[in-house]
Amino acid sequence: MSPANLAGDNAKFPGKECEKLIAMVFYVAKAFEPSIIYIDEAEKVWPAKKKKKKGQKKKSKDEMLKDPARMKKALVKWRTKWVVDDTRITVIGCTNEPQEGGKKDFKKFFDKSIYFPFPDYTTRRLMWKTFIN
Repeated sequence: MSPANLAGDNAKFPGKECEKLIAMVFYVAKAFEPSIIYIDEAEKVWPAKKKKKKGQKKKSKDEMLKDPARMKKALVKWRTKWVVDDTRITVIGCTNEPQEGGKKDFKKFFDKSIYFPFPDYTTRRLMWKTFIN
């Protein structure tokens, strides 16, 4: 699942369809255990809380329906309902901008966090040589 599919102007599942999709993903994962649910761009689903500035307008209803953060409530609801100790479902979230996401929300939803730093110059050079060959 990715916020690009569930939110924005080109959303394939706008409005309430988002929650239906999330429910269906967890239902299928339960039916075909062991399963992995992959959430790309997790920083958009769990954004860091920003202070409101004076004079800043509230989001309109259309903007709220396009906001990827609305997935958070449905994901938490269905994860607690379907992913328990005896199930073999793994939920993985990936982000390339962890500073944009709310660390508190990440820790609440995911059991473990693994941070991979970008490779240094020598490692990149070795990777390029390997991949080109």
